[in-house]
Amino acid sequence: MKNTSSTRDAPPGPGAAADTFRRSGRVDRLLGMSARVAAELSVGGGHPVRGGFAGRSSIRSALVESSASGGRRADQRSSAARLRVARCAVIGAQGLFEAQALLAQDPALHAQGVRIAREKARHLAWMRARLGELGERPSAADPACFVGGLGLGLVAARFGARASNGLRVEAARQAIAGLQIETEGLPPTDGESRRVMGAVLVGETDHLHAIGRQPGAAPAWLGAALRACARRVSGLARYL
Repeated sequence: MKNTSSTRDAPPGPGAAADTFRRSGRVDRLLGMSARVAAELSVGGGHPVRGGFAGRSSIRSALVESSASGGRRADQRSSAARLRVARCAVIGAQGLFEAQALLAQDPALHAQGVRIAREKARHLAWMRARLGELGERPSAADPACFVGGLGLGLVAARFGARASNGLRVEAARQAIAGLQIETEGLPPTDGESRRVMGAVLVGETDHLHAIGRQPGAAPAWLGAALRACARRVSGLARYL
């Protein structure tokens, strides 16, 4: 008689674990992503800012600094416009990471996508809080930024892991470049916004280093679509 006990009792291999991961978490991932996005794009925001990064002053001291340093309303509006543009770039990148986390076949890549998306949500909360301190609100174009990034991320996922990661690298580079440009253009009197943007830039650079170690190359037309969307939406974000 053929002995099958060793086959029945053998522990599942890596392939079986991956199959279980693929079958069992898609709905949970979608619900988790929906909760994170709803918190970020809601009117009140859903992410605590307390303890966000070292050296951040309180809201009261930030307002005193803005007044005492001669920050006029025009300067505040200029800072707010630059914060809105920078947020849109980060929101678009967040959409790409959420798409990767949603469709990832590898548990490690899924965990990385969720981790980075959550960190980006924290960065967005810092900028949202600073906008509130300046008496301004986030851009009305934020949902379009996220949906655009998510859509491009879902398309890239159809071309495989290399294309998906290549597009995430491109999005991270664009977010970093946008942060650098908008930070340099801040009014000299607005040191608090400069500190907030600097802290976000450090975090976004860490994300680029993390994903840059993985192979990836997005189709040229997909990268061009990402750049075109970024230009169009950032123009709207500056004024809306």
